[in-house]
Amino acid sequence: MSIQKCLLRQVDEGQSVELQRMFQAWRAKAFDDVQLLRALAQRPDLMKAIFAFMKYLYVDASVEPTLMEMLRIKSAWAAKCRH
Repeated sequence: MSIQKCLLRQVDEGQSVELQRMFQAWRAKAFDDVQLLRALAQRPDLMKAIFAFMKYLYVDASVEPTLMEMLRIKSAWAAKCRH
């Protein structure tokens, strides 16, 4: 299955040094896919709040990797994600 292009208007990550830093950290510690982050960058305050939450989950939390994976699977199942 091919990945479809995001239909939301997206911000170019090269727009600011802060965005570049956030996108780089997102890729390194969370996901390679930055389309969601580019769309969230339309609302910088919202993006920063979500980024802080994701940072807590992936970097600061003392949750074991296996438990984190179980949480991802359960969340995806609850949201009825196909992938």
